[in-house]
Amino acid sequence: MQFQITAAAWRIETSSDSAFHQIILVLVLIAGGLLTFEDRRKENFEKGQAELERRRALLREQQQKEEEARVAFEKAEHEKRERLRY
Repeated sequence: MQFQITAAAWRIETSSDSAFHQIILVLVLIAGGLLTFEDRRKENFEKGQAELERRRALLREQQQKEEEARVAFEKAEHEKRERLRY
């Protein structure tokens, strides 16, 4: 089992996917003073910011597609009216 601690954040890498083992490791790190509340708070904040940015990007993409569809529809309607006009 390996674990890597950086100054800004913590990461736990294990060969096992056991959530129980990861919880135990976090508790050991906290008890040993290697992982502070501030570290956990910062990590949680960064994860939240990444999720918000991901959602914003998806929303921007969706809005762009809707705008393109609206413009294409309006163009088709305009061309249709022009053909009927002559």
